[in-house]
Amino acid sequence: MESVVTSRGETETKSEQLGAGSVKKSERHGHTMVELLVVMAIIGVLSSMLLAALSKARLKALQVASTEAVRQHYIGEYADKANIARPEPDEPDLARLRQACKSAYREKYQTGSGETIVTRLLYVVRTEAEFRAYWHTLVNPAATRPLELESGALVVYDERGNKFELAPLDLGRVKGESFPVGWEFLSTDMSEMSSGSIGANVLYSDGHVEYVPYPGKYPVCKTVADLSHRFVQGR
Repeated sequence: MESVVTSRGETETKSEQLGAGSVKKSERHGHTMVELLVVMAIIGVLSSMLLAALSKARLKALQVASTEAVRQHYIGEYADKANIARPEPDEPDLARLRQACKSAYREKYQTGSGETIVTRLLYVVRTEAEFRAYWHTLVNPAATRPLELESGALVVYDERGNKFELAPLDLGRVKGESFPVGWEFLSTDMSEMSSGSIGANVLYSDGHVEYVPYPGKYPVCKTVADLSHRFVQGR
């Protein structure tokens, strides 16, 4: 067998040199368990980041679609519906008004992206306190108190007896103001909503639509969510 003298003066056979080379080659191209675990961890982190990004993108798409649904299927027919459903101030029988307000409180629209459920007000409600009175007088399933009109304004009371006067909502006559006139139905139970997120697109009297996360400013607040859930539950 042919021998070779190494640089250190040692004699090795060619087979020994080949064997050593094979070991070194194997050591160069192998991966340890730690390296494999590190790679798997990196892949897991990247996957979770990608899923989170896709989830946010899907939520944003739903919000945009809902905004357009509220704008196109809501504001265009809002004034006409309100004027048809709401009795005139001098109409003696106001029983129809309470039913009209209840029907408008939770309406369903079929859109290209599915079903959108909205809340539509028939009177000007600018604050959370006025909303409580509006709901307890007109929308509360248990409301039986006779309705009152004073100088064309509707008199409403909250659960503590506090009195408010609300003007009829007429978008054609509202100028220079911006207050909520309708929004995607909001509830403490997401199964009763159609927005796909904890929040709602809100339509304002000046025609613009704004997405408001929950909990936020009126009407995307706990009071509205709680009372809306009570409405669905019939109590």
